[in-house]
This record gives sequence, structure tokens and C-alpha cells, in this order.
Amino acid sequence: MHALRVVTGLAPDAAFGRACAHLMTRPAFARAPFGHIARALAGQVNRGHYAFALRGAATVGFAGWALVAEPVAEAWLAGAGGFADAAAGQGDCLVLNFWQADAPEVSRALVEHMAAALPGVRRLYAKRHYPDGRTRPVRLGLERRERA
Repeated sequence: MHALRVVTGLAPDAAFGRACAHLMTRPAFARAPFGHIARALAGQVNRGHYAFALRGAATVGFAGWALVAEPVAEAWLAGAGGFADAAAGQGDCLVLNFWQADAPEVSRALVEHMAAALPGVRRLYAKRHYPDGRTRPVRLGLERRERA
């Protein structure tokens, strides 16, 4: 079995294509309107706010994010507002608006990568979508996590 590794820094067109190819096979993303997905992915890729988890050549996880201030992150989590791409590059909170992991160890590897690569980020925000339609808000403190 191949070791799990986290990859960033791809050419923007390669990163965008790889993210689309991977996420389109996952039901939560396959059902989403393409324009919304494409705009958000393009912003993340152009800002360098993404990471792929690979096992050999196979993509087994993806994270795409924005860096925003806490009030913006809280509003996004509550469904009370979004944010423009121009406002998604600075802040001490990481909003994960794309998250896919094939296994728990993939999730851990992606979180560890983000915590180490973004030392000024103190909290991670995400929405967990379940197959039955439920959504659960997620807040994860990163300030005291061990840095790899």
C-alpha cells in the first residue's frame, strides 16, 4: 500500500482539473450546480487555498478553503451569508467549503497539513453534509494543535 501524502502547489489549471475530476464522483458535490462549484474552486486554486490527499497516484481527499475573519466565518456557518472571493484571502479563521476524505486518516492528514501550513489560523469552520440531507456545523480549534 502506498503512503498517504498531502500535495499542494500544482499549476492552477492542473489543480482545478484534478479537483473537478475528483469531486464530481462524490454525491454531495455531483449534485451541486456546476457554476457555484467552479467559481469557488477557481478562487481557492488561484489563492493556493487547497490540498489534495494522495495515496500513490490516486486522489483520496481534497480540501479547499478561504481565510476570513471570525464574524464572516460564523455568518457562513449559520447560513446567514457568504463572502466574495476578494474577502477570502485574509483572516484568522479557515472556512472549509470543500472537504472530502475517503477515510478518517485522510481527514487527519489534511487537518494536520492545514494547521502546520497556516500557523496564524486559530479556528477551522466546516459544514458536514449527510446523505439524509442533514447538515452539521463544525468548529475546530487549531491554536493548540501540535504542528508537524
